[in-house]
Amino acid sequence: MIIYHDIISNDELFTDSFRVEEVEDGFILKVHAKMIEKKGESIDASAFGGNPSAEEEEEALEDPGLEKGLDIVIYHKLKDESAGFPKKKDLQGYLKLYMKNLIKHLETAEASKDKIETIKKDLSANIKKFTDLMEDDSSVYFSENFDASEFKCAPIIGKWDESGMGVTMYFIKCLVTEEKA
Repeated sequence: MIIYHDIISNDELFTDSFRVEEVEDGFILKVHAKMIEKKGESIDASAFGGNPSAEEEEEALEDPGLEKGLDIVIYHKLKDESAGFPKKKDLQGYLKLYMKNLIKHLETAEASKDKIETIKKDLSANIKKFTDLMEDDSSVYFSENFDASEFKCAPIIGKWDESGMGVTMYFIKCLVTEEKA
């Protein structure tokens, strides 16, 4: 299994259990997500031979431990921060400050000058491909330790499908690291 992490925060973003495609000449990773219902940590009485009455069945339908949402968001604790990024220019402003932090992070992590230059060139030449994916009905996600004032988490654009039951998530490939587990 391959686990994909944010290059700065090292937060988990997704795994190869999702369908992952490279698009835009390999600059962007495209990941498909769907709506799911995840049951809480409650114990099912039927496991012990219990048989709930009709009233108890109604209560079970309103299970507070039931979590509904996108599989990738639930499993990898991504945060929907769309309210903070209502327009493309908001995302572009964040990315400018994020890229400054990225270069500092790479220098601190003692990345080679060649790697830093390659990432700078790749981002400069292709960042518009990413921001152009942002539309009025797009969602913007970040990894679990996102703090808007720190600029240490790469943004993720989510585009909802027509049914409203699935999202295509877009990640900038050079801002994601891979770990074999």
